Amino acid sequence: MWRDEALRAAIEIALMVGTTLLLVRWSVVRPLARTASWLQAVRLGKAAKEPSSSEGELFRPLLREVVQLVRSLEVARATAEEEARLRDTAESVWTAERLRARVRGRLQHSPLFVVSNREPYSHVRRGGTVETLVPASGLVTALEPILRACDGTWIAHGSGDADREYVDDRDRLRVPPEHPEYTLRRVWIGADDEEGYYYGFSNEGLWPLCHIAHTRPLFRSSDWAAYERVNELFAEAVLDELAGTESPIVLVQDYHFALLPRLVKQRRPDARVGVFWHIPWPNAEAFGICPWQHDLLDGLLGADLIGFHTQAHCNNFLGTVDRAFESQIEWEHFTVKRHDHVTAVRPFPISVDVSSRPAERPGRLDAGERKAGLLRALGTSADLLGIGVERVQPAPRDRLQIRARRRRAVGVGHGHRALMLEPLPRRLRDGLEQPVGYAAPGSPSQ
Repeated sequence: MWRDEALRAAIEIALMVGTTLLLVRWSVVRPLARTASWLQAVRLGKAAKEPSSSEGELFRPLLREVVQLVRSLEVARATAEEEARLRDTAESVWTAERLRARVRGRLQHSPLFVVSNREPYSHVRRGGTVETLVPASGLVTALEPILRACDGTWIAHGSGDADREYVDDRDRLRVPPEHPEYTLRRVWIGADDEEGYYYGFSNEGLWPLCHIAHTRPLFRSSDWAAYERVNELFAEAVLDELAGTESPIVLVQDYHFALLPRLVKQRRPDARVGVFWHIPWPNAEAFGICPWQHDLLDGLLGADLIGFHTQAHCNNFLGTVDRAFESQIEWEHFTVKRHDHVTAVRPFPISVDVSSRPAERPGRLDAGERKAGLLRALGTSADLLGIGVERVQPAPRDRLQIRARRRRAVGVGHGHRALMLEPLPRRLRDGLEQPVGYAAPGSPSQ
């Protein structure tokens, strides 16, 4: 009998050892082997698919850090290859290191502060989790490399519904989350003030006015009061961040903060304040429609530098100032002198360099696979995919624009399904008969 017991014990031990070895091989050896194979392929410059984050809980934190490191190395390798190629053709390219050196040389140790309505990172609840989102914004694309190069501070409206959970007692946090390089200061705006200042005065008043859109700008005294309150609120936040600094540089972004330069300059005359107006500036007669044009112009002229996209916009701005105020305008130098303060007005065109394409990351899915993945994520299917990338403003004309796009989608040939994706402001979403992330016709998802 003891022999049977010994045999049974031996079999059980063998099964336990075998099972343990299989588990170790499955949960430890295989993930390590796959990761090592991927790293070897990356080192040799070969295309390889990134290891899945589902390889196992044990190695997930390590894998996440390794993936970030490899991506950084891939960017550095692509940059080095591009620089070597351009050296052969006597060209130059902007890299992170070159930008960092240029920015630090220009700033001369002065701290940089950027002010905008939109924040570069927001925290939003999705189901039971909180996601960190980067807005699809040209503003973020253009400015974040500068902030990262000089460890600056970005002051913006905290619009995410979970934003308050991620700031310290001074409403600050370091970003980007995976590699913090600058500070984000969030400013909190009440729902009523956001409705009046952003959706009202800024987007229903200034935006159609400056674009000379085919809809009448709407100017309400309640919206103007909200606009003033929010500009003063941001001015307090900016001044709080400037405390203890010497010769700071403040870059104010867009038409949401026309009053801010004067508010900051009055209390910090040593600050160098610049404004970039991201939309057109109309002629003097058109801008004169605004009941508060003098307040807006006075606020902007508190800046040391005002930038527009084109020289024509600069000309229109100076013409508007000339018509509204007693001031000394130097047309040869494009400056305005008023109350012993000189403001320079300059064009700063900015756009995407379409002649250059980013290097493809090894293992990246091709366009067809990415399209299929997007449709799966949306829970629909389509033969044609149309994506609107322009900014849709909450103006009455947009209802016609959206319906026109819907008719174009419905008019595609029979047997084809078209999916139209459009960004919509809150005021328009509620008034549509059906949402415009829709499929038409014959698609299973409407």
